[in-house]
Amino acid sequence: TYATLWSGGGRSLLSVDLHTGRKHQIRLQLSRQLSCPIVGDELYGPSSSSAGPGRRSMFLHAAKLALPHPVRARGDVAVKAPLPGHWRVLPRAAVDKAREFLSGD
Repeated sequence: TYATLWSGGGRSLLSVDLHTGRKHQIRLQLSRQLSCPIVGDELYGPSSSSAGPGRRSMFLHAAKLALPHPVRARGDVAVKAPLPGHWRVLPRAAVDKAREFLSGD
């Protein structure tokens, strides 16, 4: 499942919840089923999805990860990761929405 956090200039910032751990799940489904490739994805995206001149970074980030606790029967172990440095080239409104999303629970 996914939700649009920000959209502008032909690009969107999405929050995506995985339901399986299959390799390339997000990349493949966004590109093939929604015709919405990830910026910088050289495998599933067209050349127009480039991250920009001289950039080889894909704009895919595991911002939050929650896994069942390995010992306790209840609760998850959850971690959050800060935005990657190369995201500063995104529009300010997109970065603000990403930070807002990260600060929530």
